[in-house]
Amino acid sequence: MHRLGQKLFKPITETADDLGGRLEVEVKKLVEVVSTESEVLVTEMVSLSVLLKLVLLILAILLVFHIVRLTFIGLRYLFYIAYRRYRRRKGLPDVKDVGAEWDNSPRGARRQPPVERLLRQEGERVRLLASSTGRAGGVHHQCL
Repeated sequence: MHRLGQKLFKPITETADDLGGRLEVEVKKLVEVVSTESEVLVTEMVSLSVLLKLVLLILAILLVFHIVRLTFIGLRYLFYIAYRRYRRRKGLPDVKDVGAEWDNSPRGARRQPPVERLLRQEGERVRLLASSTGRAGGVHHQCL
C-alpha cells in the first residue's frame, strides 16, 4: 500500500513542486517589476511634489500681492472721497479744478499743472464773455 501510494502521489507531488517553483519564480519577477515601477512612481511623485509646492508658493505670493494692491487702491479711493467731501464742506473748489490725481487721462499722458488749467479755464470764460458782447471793455481778450 505504501508503494502504491508513492507511485500514485509521487508524480503529483513532483508536478506540484515544479509548478510551485515556476510560480515562485514568476511571483518574484512580478514583485521586482512592481517594486521598480513603484520606486520610479514614488520618485516622480516626490519631485512633482516639490514642483507643486513651489508653484503653490508662487501663486500664494502673487495672491497676497494682489490683495495688498487692491487694498491700497481701495484706501486711496476712500481717502480721495474723504478729501473731496472735506473740500466741499470748506467751500473750496472741487478737486478736479485744481489738478486731481484721479483724472481720466491715460497713463503716461502729461498732466497740466493746476495753474495752467485754471488760467486756460479763465481764458475760455473771458472769450465767451467777449463773443457774447462783441467786446469786453473795449479790448478783445484772447484765450491763453
